[in-house]
Amino acid sequence: MGSFWTYHQFSIVAFVVCLVLIALSNWRLLRRVGESARLIQWPRVSVLVPARDEEANIGDCVRSLLSQDYPDSEVIVLDDQSCDRTGEILAELASQDCRLRIIAGQALPAGWLGKHWACHQLVEAATG
Repeated sequence: MGSFWTYHQFSIVAFVVCLVLIALSNWRLLRRVGESARLIQWPRVSVLVPARDEEANIGDCVRSLLSQDYPDSEVIVLDDQSCDRTGEILAELASQDCRLRIIAGQALPAGWLGKHWACHQLVEAATG
């Protein structure tokens, strides 16, 4: 039983030594935050939202996206032939914020699924 405890203690010490070595190498090799290059220009980000008959949720969703403080972003919402007030809500929001673009969904081509087609249209319209 004595050799088991000796092996166990040796294993714990070896594990701790490995952790210390990893920590020291990270401390030495990883760049510091202050040493990293500053971004001259933020990359453009496009947030894409397919929507169909989302009257109850679309207002809160889009307002939440527009409240983000990223400096170069756009929000594009595809109104996929909604039958409710989704389009009206989006038009009102777009009149208040120029970062919001609304595109009308085109008819579904043969061989496409609805959500895939909506996302494809959004990607085609995105600039980010």
